[in-house]
Amino acid sequence: MVSILADNIVSPLGFTTEQNYSSVRAGESALKLYSGKWNLPEPFVASLFTEEQNRQLQIDGLTRFESIAFASASRAISRADIDVSSPRTIFILSTTKANVELLGSADCDL
Repeated sequence: MVSILADNIVSPLGFTTEQNYSSVRAGESALKLYSGKWNLPEPFVASLFTEEQNRQLQIDGLTRFESIAFASASRAISRADIDVSSPRTIFILSTTKANVELLGSADCDL
């Protein structure tokens, strides 16, 4: 038997599943055309966190991805009535990004 007890979505549209759902229902999008960002030669369309959102999510000592994952997991776990230390509990993290900042760095074991 599988049960979903809690979930959470962190995106530029909001830091909770409910905020994201409301934003999408209202027809909002965080997609934006970026030109010259990161010195890339071609413009691109993306949904990026604002600097303010990045500051709100950042946890000292963690990468940006780790900070976002921790914030999201903490919100989901706080809403679930479970013992996270139980061997019957499984945690699944699904992401489209991962820690790409570490690619090509000495901290990345590839």
